[in-house]
Formats: sequence, C-alpha cells, structure tokens
Amino acid sequence: MGILEQAGTSLGAPTMQPNGTRFGSWLLNTDDNRLATSVDYDGDGRAEILVTSPWGMGILEQAGTTMAAPTMQPNGTRFGGWLLNTDDNDVGHGA
Repeated sequence: MGILEQAGTSLGAPTMQPNGTRFGSWLLNTDDNRLATSVDYDGDGRAEILVTSPWGMGILEQAGTTMAAPTMQPNGTRFGGWLLNTDDNDVGHGA
C-alpha cells in the first residue's frame, strides 16, 4: 500500500509499505483489506483512509513515511443503533 502525492506535474510516493506491515495494531493484508475513498474523518485538514477487513474496520492516516491506525473497531461493535459487520455492511468503498 502506498500514498501518492502530486508534486507539480509529477507524483511522489512519501510512503510505500508491503503486505504484512503493521500500522499500529492494523495488519496490512491486501487480500482481504478493502480501502475506501480518502476523507478528512477527524477534521484536522488531512485525509485519512477508512479500511475494513473480515475482522472489523479502522482509520489509517499518514505518519511520516508510514501509516498509523488511530482507531480500530472489531465486528460486533455498536455505533448507536448500527452493528458493525463487515461481511454484510457496505461503508462506501471506493477501491
């Protein structure tokens, strides 16, 4: 997984990490991780990535040349009246 950023008329890659990399407690596995569109989830002016897997979901954010997972929630977590189950919930995945 990597992040691309525009630098003038070209692209740079400030972070590139292989499968098996841990971002905090999140284990990157592109076989079962699904990445959503980047959005500023926490209002800090920088985009984060929503990621889901058979385990649950989390938010990934760039942390220097790697990523961090500031929040993760397992399947079975209740958010108000909504029960997280990544087998049957669609949380707007873009990729």
